[in-house]
Amino acid sequence: MKNNNIKKDMSNIETTNSNNKQMKSISFIRKKSKDSAFFITNKNSIKSKIFLSFISLILVVVLILGGISAYQSYRITFDILERTMNNIAQVSSESIENELDIYRAVADNIGLNQQLSDMTVNNQQKAKILTQITNAYTLLDAYTTNAEGKGESPITKEVYMIGNTDYFISSMSGSTVVTEPKMNDKFDEVTFTVSAPLWEDGVYGSKIVGAAVIVLDGKALSDVVSSVKVGEGGFAYILDKDGYTIAHPVYEKVIESENIIKSYEEGGVNKQLAEVEQKMMSMELDFGNYEQDGQKNLIAYSCINESDGWGLFISAPRLEYTGSTNLNLLITLVVSVLALFLSYIIGKNISDNIASPIVFCAERLNNLAKGDLHTEIPRTTRDDEIGKLIKSLSSTVKGLNVIINDISFQLGAIADGNFSNKIESEYNGDFNSIVISMKQINSYLNHMIKQVDESAEQVACGSEQLAGGAQALSQGATEQASSVQELSATISEITEQINNNALNAGKARQASLDSVFQVENSSNYVKEMNDAMSEINKTSKEIEKIIKVIDNIAFQTNILALNASVEAARAGVAGNGFAVVANEVKNLALKSAEAAKNTEELIENSLIAVEKGTKVAAKTNEALSMAVEKSKVVEDMIKEITEASSQQAEAVGQVLLGVEQISSIVQTNSATAQESAAASEELSSQAQIMKELVEKIKLADGLTSGTVLFETEEV
Repeated sequence: MKNNNIKKDMSNIETTNSNNKQMKSISFIRKKSKDSAFFITNKNSIKSKIFLSFISLILVVVLILGGISAYQSYRITFDILERTMNNIAQVSSESIENELDIYRAVADNIGLNQQLSDMTVNNQQKAKILTQITNAYTLLDAYTTNAEGKGESPITKEVYMIGNTDYFISSMSGSTVVTEPKMNDKFDEVTFTVSAPLWEDGVYGSKIVGAAVIVLDGKALSDVVSSVKVGEGGFAYILDKDGYTIAHPVYEKVIESENIIKSYEEGGVNKQLAEVEQKMMSMELDFGNYEQDGQKNLIAYSCINESDGWGLFISAPRLEYTGSTNLNLLITLVVSVLALFLSYIIGKNISDNIASPIVFCAERLNNLAKGDLHTEIPRTTRDDEIGKLIKSLSSTVKGLNVIINDISFQLGAIADGNFSNKIESEYNGDFNSIVISMKQINSYLNHMIKQVDESAEQVACGSEQLAGGAQALSQGATEQASSVQELSATISEITEQINNNALNAGKARQASLDSVFQVENSSNYVKEMNDAMSEINKTSKEIEKIIKVIDNIAFQTNILALNASVEAARAGVAGNGFAVVANEVKNLALKSAEAAKNTEELIENSLIAVEKGTKVAAKTNEALSMAVEKSKVVEDMIKEITEASSQQAEAVGQVLLGVEQISSIVQTNSATAQESAAASEELSSQAQIMKELVEKIKLADGLTSGTVLFETEEV
């Protein structure tokens, strides 16, 4: 059992180290985040949205659950306790199952040990092996038997005769069996036995030549159930299929083989507990309650799988839980506050874990867009979408580095004059078109240099023939020069006149465009004025309505003043002051009515003037629109004239240019022809030099005259 705990601790340490490595692998990503302290400075950021959504959800859930919990706390206490105790019973039974599985595995390993099944191996060697196993798993004894069930422990020297036992018979049929804890006379204490098949030569599935048996202290099971804590007074215990206690925190009950069910049947004591245990062991219920010694208790049950009908029971005092119900409201409030605080921390961590790598990838892609191909992207052990994003980004950067380095190498070789490198690289996807283009460039340059080499030879031969024809060309060029000069002078005069016409037409077109622009602006201004007058008209009508309301108020006020005067007269001397006030109110009402009437007349006059202005503006707008249309027609006509003049000027200019070129050629042909003889000799010399330069360039093997190396199939 101690060894098992050590293994669990080592497993936890390895898991912690693995988690630490994973956290270190992405720690620099979090450092990339500019907001090391978590403040919501940008509500549009993904981190803020995740955090706010999480906090809002937690807040709503806490408020709803807090209210429901406060309302139903007492009612659901027992439901929660039932589930809790059932879960504890289930987990505890699984813990017992795991413990038994370990002991079964130990017995199976002994049965698969070749030396222990070999009768030629002496007892000293077997004792050494079994002693190591016994010390490792805190066993009381370990031994093997022959096919008749006889065996001798090399550790304790005890002789065992187990041929008639059920567990030996089961092991001989290929099963691994765990016996019920019972008092062992040889060790004078409660023990239980695990028996497994002993396979011939240690080969599973071969012949069974005996049994591998280990003997364990029965207190081991009691130690396991003693570690199960349910409140302060709760405890766990195990019963076998007949109701005998085989594991209990009070170990004396195991030694005494306590049986509550049998005690009730014989003496009628502990009726409730006996009935609950019977129902639970018959799988009729898994949670119940009973009263013992004046105390009400709760009890939960879980069967232990792969055992001979064992069951684990969890018992806890009922008062221990119902007494805390009165504090539920305060506890709910405290838990709610703690939940909000924890949700803040969890939300911060979740948003950091999600958003920080995305922010880093965005920054890295931005740097990649700026040409940064060398900044390393760290490795990550995450297998989620963010991990795939980081790995894809790393793969992209590495792939681009490979492509750029390969291109630099190939172009560097071409720059050094080495055209013989064979490009065999293959890029992924659309990048493969770069390889195809590089192959075409290399092929084209090889072909071009070869053609230059051949052309140099042809130039050397042609330069000799050029010298002979140069003399005849000089004589004809002199005669053509005078005729071309006369034609050039005539065309120059025509060109000047056409250019002047085109210039004047362009100015007229520009003036027309300016006129159209001004007329359109005027039309727009008139439209705006018309809209403004309409708005004034509308507003004035609204004011007129308000004036009528004011006039009506003044009329009502005048009537009230008259009524007040009448009441003041009835009051006599006591109402004199009130009569004065009523008179003043009446005067004010009359003045208000008069002012409203004057304002109404002014507004009516304004409306008439606005209506006249609107009609005039509409007529003006119509006239300007017609003017715009006419101006556009004139502008189009001038545009056509301008374009025609420009085309004529361009055509004559081309003719003049051609004539000037002819004149220049004719004039230079004479001098050129005279120089051609000397130049041909120089050309021959230069062709030889060019040929020598081409020979220094290393071309691809197998290239012959006229060879084209374009790989059209790949394209």
